Amino acid sequence: MRKPEKEAKRQAENAMRDRDVDLVLAHGTPTNDGVLLQRSDILNAMEQMKDDIRRLEQLCGSLVVNEGRWVTTVRRAREWKRRVMPRRLPIAVPGFGNGAGIGRGQ
Repeated sequence: MRKPEKEAKRQAENAMRDRDVDLVLAHGTPTNDGVLLQRSDILNAMEQMKDDIRRLEQLCGSLVVNEGRWVTTVRRAREWKRRVMPRRLPIAVPGFGNGAGIGRGQ
């Protein structure tokens, strides 16, 4: 987000980085004057982040195949595949990078 010079200076004087401002805007409570980050907002954000971390742990080994912006398939690897799949390198992955493959013979 672009800020006028005066606001950028005020932000620097208050030792707030751009990431800090983003966090307040994302998790704070809207007021008539702006967005206020309260203790209750922080506790709510922490609970949500804990839930996200637990969900990430449950999704370990999941595979999402996409082409561009379209998801073509979603799979959950079994435990044995979680150990085997990372060792295999794909020949090519459509929709990623410049289309050049990596791995066997390339």
